[in-house]
Amino acid sequence: MKKNSRGMTLIELLVVTSIVIVILFAAYAFLNSGIKIWQRVNRSIPEEDVNIFFEKFTHDVRNMVKFSNIPFVGTADHCEWATLVVSSNLRKTSIGKLVYSFDPQDKIIKRMQSDYSQIFTQEKKIINQVLPHLKSMKFKYYIRYKEATNRLWLEECPSGVLPLAVRIELEFNDGTNNKVYGRTVALPLGA
Repeated sequence: MKKNSRGMTLIELLVVTSIVIVILFAAYAFLNSGIKIWQRVNRSIPEEDVNIFFEKFTHDVRNMVKFSNIPFVGTADHCEWATLVVSSNLRKTSIGKLVYSFDPQDKIIKRMQSDYSQIFTQEKKIINQVLPHLKSMKFKYYIRYKEATNRLWLEECPSGVLPLAVRIELEFNDGTNNKVYGRTVALPLGA
């Protein structure tokens, strides 16, 4: 009698099935952890966005220049100053104006940049919308008057006065409660 060697025994079938199950569980675990990592990396974290905004704002303030035709203007929801900007018309760095303002209707901060030629020709300015979903934004200005020795935090900068520092406060509502973030930036040209 000759044995039929074409089939598999029950034990061989169970071993192969258990190996395939272990491989499938390992692949599932690998893919599941990869998806969780991808979701965590792509999740928007307000604190990170605020820190990036504060770094950009600090950089912009520290690049401030004194220029008689572009005065420093500061109110509670709007701040503008002369700075160095990359001109799209001239294709080089030139004097320009930078404006940060809060749009309470859309709840966003707008950053408007224009070079010197755009200011006087009323050309379209470069407008970037940064930090959406804000509840409020407020500027404060640290002022020292020449005739007085005291210093004050004001919500509006007097005309012709360059503050010693600018404080910006942002308020977010994350769904459960309000969070307030703030940063004070010293002006290198402040007197």
